[in-house]
Amino acid sequence: MSMKRPAWLLALVLGAVWGFLEGTWFFLVPDVLLSFVAIRSLRRAFEAAAGVVLGALVAACVLYGLLSLDRGTASAIQIERFWSALPGFRAGMMARASGYLESQGARGLLLGPGSGLPYRVFVLEAYRLGIPLSGILFWTPLARLERIVLAPIIVATTRAALRRIAGAWLPTCDARRCDRLLVILVSSYWVGLYGWYWFVFLPRTYGTN
Repeated sequence: MSMKRPAWLLALVLGAVWGFLEGTWFFLVPDVLLSFVAIRSLRRAFEAAAGVVLGALVAACVLYGLLSLDRGTASAIQIERFWSALPGFRAGMMARASGYLESQGARGLLLGPGSGLPYRVFVLEAYRLGIPLSGILFWTPLARLERIVLAPIIVATTRAALRRIAGAWLPTCDARRCDRLLVILVSSYWVGLYGWYWFVFLPRTYGTN
């Protein structure tokens, strides 16, 4: 007889997998996952956020390990070429990340969430600049959490507001229907945001390659 895995562990593992993938090659931010998890449970979303941080830490270690092969030269070229084929990648991102890290060291990771720069770009540039892995690992948790916790909080707040409005004005709209409506709203938000990000923000900020 198999034992059912606790919900917190599933949330943690799911977040860790997404965090690792996004930290290496995946192009959808973990905020997407966390916002949908928060529709069911804010607590589970926070547990998944902890997993995202763990996944990012592992991703940084893996990338540093790969970049250290052949003294980093071949690996860096191969990884950059691979990333250039992913949606949303722009060569100008490398220069921006490099500028942040040169001026602030590993602490420059904190500027990532507001600049639209993927975490993996910072890791690659940090390696090229000779910033120790220990510095990246130290600042990664704060750099990741300063943004990703906002999405589940906003979703949970919206969920509570929808249920209150439904209870007062739409008696026929129960909790399940409110959650379905929230799924539609969250899905529409992310589709719209990524549409703007890829077709407006990236070309204006980092060029079109």
